[in-house]
Amino acid sequence: MIETQTCGKCGASVSAGILEGLCSRCLAAIVLGDAASALPLLPPRPPPPEPALRTFGDYELLKEIARGDAGVVYKARQISRDQMVALKTLPFASEGFARRFRAESEAVAANLVHANIVAIHEVGEHDGQHYFSMDYVEGPSLAALIEDHPLPAVRAARYLQKIAQAIQYAHNSGILHGGLKPANVLIDSNDEPRITDFGLAKINVEPGARSPEETLSRQHAGSRCYLPPEQAIDPWGTADAQSDVYSLGAVLYQLLTARPPFVGETHQDTLSQVLKVQPVAPRLLNPSTPRDLEIICLKCLEKSPQRRYVSAQELADELGRFLRREPIRTQVVSQGERIRHWYRRRPGLAATTALLVVVTAVSATSVVSLSRQARAARWNAYVTDMNQANNDWQQGNFAQAFSGLRRHLPDGRGPDLRGFEWRHLWTLTRGSCSFKLPRPAELVGALTYSLDGASLATFGGNQSDRLKMWDLKTGRERFTIEDAVSFGGLSSNGRA
Repeated sequence: MIETQTCGKCGASVSAGILEGLCSRCLAAIVLGDAASALPLLPPRPPPPEPALRTFGDYELLKEIARGDAGVVYKARQISRDQMVALKTLPFASEGFARRFRAESEAVAANLVHANIVAIHEVGEHDGQHYFSMDYVEGPSLAALIEDHPLPAVRAARYLQKIAQAIQYAHNSGILHGGLKPANVLIDSNDEPRITDFGLAKINVEPGARSPEETLSRQHAGSRCYLPPEQAIDPWGTADAQSDVYSLGAVLYQLLTARPPFVGETHQDTLSQVLKVQPVAPRLLNPSTPRDLEIICLKCLEKSPQRRYVSAQELADELGRFLRREPIRTQVVSQGERIRHWYRRRPGLAATTALLVVVTAVSATSVVSLSRQARAARWNAYVTDMNQANNDWQQGNFAQAFSGLRRHLPDGRGPDLRGFEWRHLWTLTRGSCSFKLPRPAELVGALTYSLDGASLATFGGNQSDRLKMWDLKTGRERFTIEDAVSFGGLSSNGRA
């Protein structure tokens, strides 16, 4: 079979390896100049069809697109309709899983018809294997777009506004997505987001409107990085529309920072962060993030569903105000303001609570409260140090940035709070500064290292010629005669 390629100038098909990669018309234009314009323009030949891997019922499987724990997604051609589709099969799923999957896919196909949702065309079974076909979107996922760098803020907000409107449409149809993440959003040729993987959705979002047999129950719904805390505890027990709002915020966070809001070294560590840790402010990771967009993102990621946006539509409306450069309605409320508002609403309960707090403070349980306060104080100190280190790095104060980061190296006496931001700044600063002497009391005239590399000797540049010894591991000053003798090349009067 003769291999073909496209002309480098006009895109017409030519045989591979001949004519310098150009078609005969383009070569004639080079040789004849303007006279070649009179030659008839032949339409480029369409590219040859992709060879099929195999046939699956009414579908020719052309290539594998994605693979998961239970299913495989193929680019396929539906033979009867002669159109390209994405075909998802479930070769690795249990019979119960596949049966519930098919029931929910049929419900999604019947209820969701939206420009920003990948439509499901057919749900069926072939040779004992369940499958469904859907729109084939020729374009990357959001996860692929932000693999190396975040998106511009306006583009990220525009994508998420349309995704939120599509999610609201699904909620109005009684369907939760429950597993929204950047990999489940495709960008089509018109630069429009298209949500996929509604086959794992929760049908009937109203409390008490579903049966355990009707809704797909999974051990771990979605990806842990994007799960709201209530789903991290019980995948579907308390999930509602505000659970999808949380996942929308997690997607926006990654569009702005190129990383999920929580990244642990293990699955359990990530789950623990989702439940207990506040996300690092996006502007710390990407200083170009607008303040209003950061506020919108963090409101979606509130641990308590009541503090998030009431609906995906409310989130879409807020993003619309941001895109139109109008003031957003979301306000930053400090913890102190929240407490004062609560006291004003319920003064009687507030007085009782205050008395209980006083009693608790003098009881043995106060130790637990103090421990929590200490953890909060450590976290606040960590965030402050990371912001300061980032500012020091940007201003060229590499030694100060390095010193601030060293304070958070694990010492075995407390939790390791370091995240992506610490490791990023550490990589930037460690090559510029490895050790900083505290309080240089006088001009240093000379210095030398011990033979074992564990100590550093400095000699004053004034008349005292004072010798000081520094422990490089702790960064503290120590001086003994024995240490001075361990240095090679020192005379009896302490000079190099």
